[in-house]
Amino acid sequence: MPKTFVFSTYGARGDVFPYLAIARELKRRGHRALVAASENYRAEIEELGLEFRAVRPDAPRGQNSQKMMHPVSGTEWLFRGLLLPVLRESIADLNAICVGADVLVTHTTSLAGPIVAQLPENRGLKWVSSAVSPLALLDFDAALPALPRAADFPLLNRAILKILRRQFGMNLKETQRIRADLGISRGENALWSDAHSPQLQLALWSEKFAPISPKSKRKAVGFCFMEARDALAPDIETFLRGGEAPLVFVAASFSHSSQWETESEEAAKQLGKRAILLGARGNSVSGSVSGSVLRCEFTPLDSILPRALALVHAGGIGTLALGLRAAAPMLLAPRAHDQFDNARRAVKSGLARRAKPGNLAPQIGALLSDAVLKSRLETARGEFENGVARAADELEN
Repeated sequence: MPKTFVFSTYGARGDVFPYLAIARELKRRGHRALVAASENYRAEIEELGLEFRAVRPDAPRGQNSQKMMHPVSGTEWLFRGLLLPVLRESIADLNAICVGADVLVTHTTSLAGPIVAQLPENRGLKWVSSAVSPLALLDFDAALPALPRAADFPLLNRAILKILRRQFGMNLKETQRIRADLGISRGENALWSDAHSPQLQLALWSEKFAPISPKSKRKAVGFCFMEARDALAPDIETFLRGGEAPLVFVAASFSHSSQWETESEEAAKQLGKRAILLGARGNSVSGSVSGSVLRCEFTPLDSILPRALALVHAGGIGTLALGLRAAAPMLLAPRAHDQFDNARRAVKSGLARRAKPGNLAPQIGALLSDAVLKSRLETARGEFENGVARAADELEN
């Protein structure tokens, strides 16, 4: 029988697009899928033929976006500064969307989701929690943004993570009062125990990237990719055909800076390479060309990466997953959130290099000449197949 699925998520494209891919697959199978996200994604989601519903808050802008991308306090600001102050409004928005729904799927940032799933009026609603990157599970091998190198010292890292879990529980204690006001259990820890469904927990990555304990209720289905949609914009297609394969530089979501553009362009110039800068501001989606550099606000990477020389980015899970599937040589320069953990896993597997402070040009040059890394990427390419069908199977079951 057709069912209605609601996907609740918030954050960067890497936090949203995997759910769009799963929603499209469920729709193809005859189900109804609604995506509950911040208003800024409305146009993109509706262009895909999916039903969009807005849930507060909207995406951060200006100074708030800078705070959210702070390497040490960014994650805390995301939850305490953006999500918690409007949690009651988020609950009201999401609860209205879930009327008549069969399954609610929540991302880690959906503070409202676990609460809505337990409201008395939603007793018939099944709840599936999910995570798009391993750091969200706060397991003891995770590399934390503030102390990424502690992951190399397991006992120290385990102690730090215990403190972090407790700290987040205290910082988000307001959720307990809200839960009590709504007539459900107070919960224990909004970001840890309360965020994980007792029914099903989906890990949207490959076990080759981060193993899942066989004793847990979690199931790793693989990275969930949006398959290529429309053809590339004419300006981008023309640029790709107009010379040798370019370097691709991707700005982290919410953290564009003119310094990033300058450093990227200078590195390409020193190497004598063409370049595409994704995330460059002040240009149309189709892009603008200046010499051997094309600047675009955003365009899907899956059509560009097979034709790219290498990929330089912050290590966001969405971009990293696409790079792995395309076997693209990657230089990772993490800034905040899960990027340090993602970069550590990719580098430890020999599938990417980590950028060091300073000039990018010699580091990209070393990446391009690393035949061993390229061979590993080609060998591992088949391990990062699309997990959308497996995710949809789990949700149907």
